[in-house]
Amino acid sequence: MLQTEPTKRFTIHDIRSHDWYGMIKSVEMEGIMVGKDKIPVIPDQLQELKEHFSGDNLEQAATFVQNNKHNQVTSTYYLLMKRKERLTGKNYVYEQVTFEKRKNLYSTSHIMYQ
Repeated sequence: MLQTEPTKRFTIHDIRSHDWYGMIKSVEMEGIMVGKDKIPVIPDQLQELKEHFSGDNLEQAATFVQNNKHNQVTSTYYLLMKRKERLTGKNYVYEQVTFEKRKNLYSTSHIMYQ
């Protein structure tokens, strides 16, 4: 039954503190969290960027992408990425980010052996 009385509704705190909610480890896997996740740079795309774009800032293209800079170089980089995604049906940035997150999530490097 839908609870229409605002004071009787479950809050986010109520839901997250329930035993069932705690049974599965919550993992944020979708997308890039700017400032938290490292933004991947696809080397093939940097090479294609050099073929289609020229300018003084081109040598710093990888740094611009990693730092989430908004300029002509990164705009061109992402437009080329979108074109490649349309042609191949693959989202290379998403795949790289989720690969890194899963690698870190399932890593056993934090386990102390005696």
